[in-house]
Amino acid sequence: MIIKSMSRKESSFNQLIDYMGSGRADERFTILHNIFSRNPDQIKDEFYQNAGFLHRRTGGNYMYHEVISITRSDRLRLDEQKEKLRQIAMDYIRDRAENNLAYGALHDDHDNNIHFHLIISANEVYSRNRHRLSKYRFDQIKKDLEKRVLECYPELQQKELINRSAGERISNKGSELKRRTGKTPQRDLVREKVKTIFEQVSTREEFLESFEKAGLNFYIRGKAPGVIDLQTGRKFRIKTLGFLSQYENISQKIEMNLMQKYGHTGNKKAQMHQEEKSTKKCSKITKEERNDKRKQEKMARHRARSQQSAGEKDGHKR
Repeated sequence: MIIKSMSRKESSFNQLIDYMGSGRADERFTILHNIFSRNPDQIKDEFYQNAGFLHRRTGGNYMYHEVISITRSDRLRLDEQKEKLRQIAMDYIRDRAENNLAYGALHDDHDNNIHFHLIISANEVYSRNRHRLSKYRFDQIKKDLEKRVLECYPELQQKELINRSAGERISNKGSELKRRTGKTPQRDLVREKVKTIFEQVSTREEFLESFEKAGLNFYIRGKAPGVIDLQTGRKFRIKTLGFLSQYENISQKIEMNLMQKYGHTGNKKAQMHQEEKSTKKCSKITKEERNDKRKQEKMARHRARSQQSAGEKDGHKR
């Protein structure tokens, strides 16, 4: 299940309601929440009248265009899926904006999913203030709704998306791509390649060779590891892909492998490196001492010339 929210800072109720109506699949599944009218023009008037109560301020939201989408199931008839999605959308509205105006139209123009378009007023009925949800609260509403759907509607065969760990989530663009076309986002394709590599490799050679065969280039920027898709040039951090702990495990395995293979040589190299640092330090001290000595000699010469000049002046006076 995918939930997407887009705010609008203009009162473009006409345009959005017309769009929702033009793609409506079935009048039976229309959602009218805190709305008394049934005619589209009268519904628009109710939204405009309610927006008229809002305080005028620059950058303030007037409405939200939201989409709730589920993948189609092969266990239920399409009408049954539509009715269950309508119930899910009503639950969402109740939790997200119980006292606001809300209007919804169901679209089924894609083979892989059905979805509701919702328009939700920025303010509660007749309120002068905008109804605001914190980011945390909004995320919690979406997570709780997905949990209920997975528990109460297993026949819908939905996958867990919203409650997946932050590193595994797909972006809004990726979600929209899946909803509209059913195509897998590029990041998901890279994730599958990286997942396979981490499950199979155990040595440094295998690690680098596997990335090369997969068309990826591994890199580390600062302390953040990542990969570059050589075909597109796009970069993906390992943490964003959701494999940071797996990467750390692989790194430990590779380090242990190198210690077993080059342990003695490694210790010798470390010792040479320490000796080299000590030599550089000594060289630095010697150079500083040489500079001090030069300064002292220069000052001595300057004093000698001053004394000589003073003696000549005294002799001339006599």
